[in-house]
Amino acid sequence: MELCFILLTIFFSNSLGQEFPLGEISEWGEHEISSGEATLLSDKKLQITNFHYDGEGPAAWFMVGKEKDGYTEERVELDGLIIPNEKGSCDILGAYDDENITLTIPKGMKFTDYSYLSVYCIENNHNFGYFRIKDEYAFTTPAPILLVNVTTGEITQQRDLSEDDAPENCDQENLVRRRRRDLGTPYRKYQLR
Repeated sequence: MELCFILLTIFFSNSLGQEFPLGEISEWGEHEISSGEATLLSDKKLQITNFHYDGEGPAAWFMVGKEKDGYTEERVELDGLIIPNEKGSCDILGAYDDENITLTIPKGMKFTDYSYLSVYCIENNHNFGYFRIKDEYAFTTPAPILLVNVTTGEITQQRDLSEDDAPENCDQENLVRRRRRDLGTPYRKYQLR
């Protein structure tokens, strides 16, 4: 008897392929930070055009967080999460010269679960600039891919493709601890979510 399988994926919404514009970065003129239009491409990807940053912040990373953080302030202690840069690296940000970049949020996270993306210096509690992610932005992702045995109807495999190119989470606590050790400053544990 020959077994036959069907590869099946179902889309539940017409919002697939929809993008949400976030505008240009809101900034205070520090470290030559600027950007063109940023766009939320999906709940996992955010594109920034013409991103410029001089790379001179002593401990700056991309960071996401919630509304309660006060992210619209320049000097603020944000309680967000460091996310990888466009290369999937958790290294301190270097210089960008009007580059078009696409950030992919780590596995198990979605940009739409957060209120902002910031370029934030943990060393000086300095928010160099931010993009607001509105609550009403919502994407519907495809259902997991199912491998179905057409003879028995049994589902033999499930796979969620939306996580395929997602980087690993940054180990925020160790990044901050290592940076403070390198600078000879006391380590202060950040509350991690």
